[in-house]
Amino acid sequence: MIDNASIESLKNSIDIVDVIGNFVELRKAGANYKANCPFHGEKTPSFVVSPSKQIYHCFGCLAPHEKIRTSKGLKPISDIKIGDVVYTSSGKETKVIEVLKHKPQYGMLKFKTDLINEWSHFTQNHDMVIVKKEDIVECLPYVRVEKTRPLKFYGRIKKNQSYKTDLLKSKVIFADDVNKGDYFLYPVDRDILTDKTLDVSSYWKKNNFGPNVSKIETISFSKDLMWLFGMYVAEGSTYRGGIKFSLHRNEKNYAKKIITTLKKVFSKEATIFLPKDRANSLEVTCSSTNLEHIFVALFLKGAENKSYPYMFNYLSKELRESLFQGLMDGDGCYSRRTYKTISKILSQQLMDLAISLEKIPALYTEKEYIDKKGVFHKDTFTLLFHKRESLKGFFETIHGTRYLFMRVKEIENAPKEEYVYDITVEDKTHTFLTKNFIVGNCGVGGDSIKFVMELEKLSYPEAIEKLASMFNFSLSYTKGSSDYSDAKRVLEAIQTWYVKNLEHNQVAKQYLQDRGIAQSSIQRFGIGYVPDGNSVMNFLNSALLPLPKALDAGVIAQGEGGRYYARLVERITFPIFSASGAAVGFGGRTITNHPAKYINSPQTKLFNKSRLFYGYDLAKESIYKNKKLIVCEGYLDVVMFHQAGFTEAVASMGTAPYSGASAFA
Repeated sequence: MIDNASIESLKNSIDIVDVIGNFVELRKAGANYKANCPFHGEKTPSFVVSPSKQIYHCFGCLAPHEKIRTSKGLKPISDIKIGDVVYTSSGKETKVIEVLKHKPQYGMLKFKTDLINEWSHFTQNHDMVIVKKEDIVECLPYVRVEKTRPLKFYGRIKKNQSYKTDLLKSKVIFADDVNKGDYFLYPVDRDILTDKTLDVSSYWKKNNFGPNVSKIETISFSKDLMWLFGMYVAEGSTYRGGIKFSLHRNEKNYAKKIITTLKKVFSKEATIFLPKDRANSLEVTCSSTNLEHIFVALFLKGAENKSYPYMFNYLSKELRESLFQGLMDGDGCYSRRTYKTISKILSQQLMDLAISLEKIPALYTEKEYIDKKGVFHKDTFTLLFHKRESLKGFFETIHGTRYLFMRVKEIENAPKEEYVYDITVEDKTHTFLTKNFIVGNCGVGGDSIKFVMELEKLSYPEAIEKLASMFNFSLSYTKGSSDYSDAKRVLEAIQTWYVKNLEHNQVAKQYLQDRGIAQSSIQRFGIGYVPDGNSVMNFLNSALLPLPKALDAGVIAQGEGGRYYARLVERITFPIFSASGAAVGFGGRTITNHPAKYINSPQTKLFNKSRLFYGYDLAKESIYKNKKLIVCEGYLDVVMFHQAGFTEAVASMGTAPYSGASAFA
């Protein structure tokens, strides 16, 4: 194991600009540096390196009008400030610790789901939290592929069959990698507020009260109160000096409940009024200037502005259920399972409320229009609450959190924005909740070690050793662990010597030419040649390479009498590299008709054939980018595949390579 003090010393001795500059071309941009992102294959720079912070970031962003769910309600991301409280993928609160605004370097994409008929806008490289369609089919027994249809949802299996979702996981991918049929997620779970009262003392500033009037300072939360609030949002309004509820005359039971609740909660009297000019109408009126001001502050004025404090959606479940019932009793249609409003904010609040109660809402918008009678109708927002789960939307638990899964219905290119925005949150998940689903934030980034790990697909120790090699830094290892630096030095030196030998051996060069191997492929794969055994031993001695270390590296072997001899003789050599690009062994192909056509290095501490793939160091970028792997039989097959443009090709080194192949862990 690498000593921690050695790792810290390495970190302090290297500069992230020098590290990343070895892999991509950096350009100065003020105090920072910019580059085309090596992770996204972009043509314009959004990859930022900070010398002062010794970190890198790759920023995907949102359109300025895209709304984020905060503890104070929905806010356009362009209005988000450091310190604002937003929600993570698990529904928990987290603070915004950084905001970003810049000109977009990518095109824009917009998404719709089957449940929400409105667009969400992101740059093509923004991180999206999704569950892939193929993972749904593989991990959920109630979603199946049928012969007569692509997919079918079996609600009975979901309801009655015991199953586990341990293998089902969400993924963070770029927006332009999301496909129709994938699923966005919306958390059901949330941090529940334990507030017992609501402070309303500041909602009425008047100092002169009548002799029998006391100012309302606080309101205690109760199921009756939340039902009343829901009913007011649906059917309530204010007048000078009071509040009123407009109902149908068949709704006298609701009227009586309103009167009883006003008396119980606020100690206010209310009366029923029957308008003579509206035969089907009924009004409940309550004269109280104090309530007038409280209700205006809480719920605003005008039907198109109606909303309620967003924190209501984070109260206990029984209080949320009462709020929902009040809303539905007022403006909902139980038989059609719908709720209509001309307030867009209210429709988005109610969508979140319904999901928290495990109801499946679908949101539709009807644009403003003038009917045949010349009556103007404003934009109308309709929420339909589905009776059953389906492929369009269903609830499931992953990572210990309950989610509504919403299927992606449409993906289109969107108009370019002058500026785009993103945020970084305090929570380690680096996620936040937009108006419609969870996404990632610009927390994607890290230090020099993480950059090498991500770019080279290396483990943490491999990345440390790669950096140490790049900057000629000597690592120290903890007691009991081995330092293989001498063996690595032998392998590097012998590989350089093999390559030089090929230049002077016409037979080997002609063999490769006859097999169709181009000179560029010879150089790319480091193909070489090893002559007779004496030449190998002479090289090791002249290069002052210790023979015991050459033995550890598998370059030579030792006979019964203790005599050292070369393992590979008169063969074309194919160096085998680890994922980090370090030589760990060799394969040799005879050109002298030796009965053993191919010989590999023996098993060593560096060379474990069951955990290695020939060519992986050159293929890994294509494998991860294209999500495809081609496994060949031999070394020359791999070279030829790469030469033909199939750069995902590798070759296994031994039996059962997939059971422990660390390259794909």
